[in-house]
Amino acid sequence: MLKEDKKSILEVIIEKGKNLHINPIKVVSQREMKQFEVELSSDMSALTVEEKIRELVASYRKNFDGNTAARIKVKLQGKTSLSYWWTIEDRLVEIQKNVLTEEYNILEFRWDEEELKKSIPQSLAKTPQMDQYLIEDPVRDFVNYLKNLEIDDEVKFEQYAKLGPEIIKEVFSEGFISSKEELE
Repeated sequence: MLKEDKKSILEVIIEKGKNLHINPIKVVSQREMKQFEVELSSDMSALTVEEKIRELVASYRKNFDGNTAARIKVKLQGKTSLSYWWTIEDRLVEIQKNVLTEEYNILEFRWDEEELKKSIPQSLAKTPQMDQYLIEDPVRDFVNYLKNLEIDDEVKFEQYAKLGPEIIKEVFSEGFISSKEELE
């Protein structure tokens, strides 16, 4: 929660040859600034998250008043799968559209996902291994591919032939994001 009683700005007075002078100036506002923390877990559905957030903003369901309308931030924490995150984000956009109307006394509605860990399910994660492909020796095949390109510049050919195996090793040593996961 944000502290309502300590809103202020600092006025700094700088004069040559004198000490720095700082004056706090209290900012008086009827506008509430509220931060809700929502903990997500990998087994939590997008509908559950939506219901939880709608409960949190329900008390602001009253006619909009530009002088007192609240600024609301939902801080999402915990973990969720990437595919669920996309669904949750769609639901957040729908909530935002809904609460930024005359029916709610809300001026701003946003979310912070910085501390939310998103992952792909292990069952969908691809970890390629050399023996799963028809290519027996990717490095040799890459060099043969370069030869078929008939590259006239010998220096470039050597650079490509040297870089290619390094790239192949790098690609095949890391897991890929599942294309199925990207489509959801």
